[in-house]
Amino acid sequence: MKTHPVRHFRPPQTSAFPPRERLLLRLVDELHDTAQVSESLWQELRAEWTDEQLVEAVVLVGRYHLISFVTNGVSPSP
Repeated sequence: MKTHPVRHFRPPQTSAFPPRERLLLRLVDELHDTAQVSESLWQELRAEWTDEQLVEAVVLVGRYHLISFVTNGVSPSP
């Protein structure tokens, strides 16, 4: 049985996620895709969260990215 990794999770616009949570998902996607946060997204995020909360969110995304690199890098090949 083959497994297929999930490449990206992109909720549809009419998702079960409230708008505030969809902003966080956009942050995760943008960081993953570009390793940056656009000015327009950052301004939308700042309307919902404090700068401290946003820095924490970016750090959290980075930590998960790091963990996946380490896990995938040291895992033996099948």
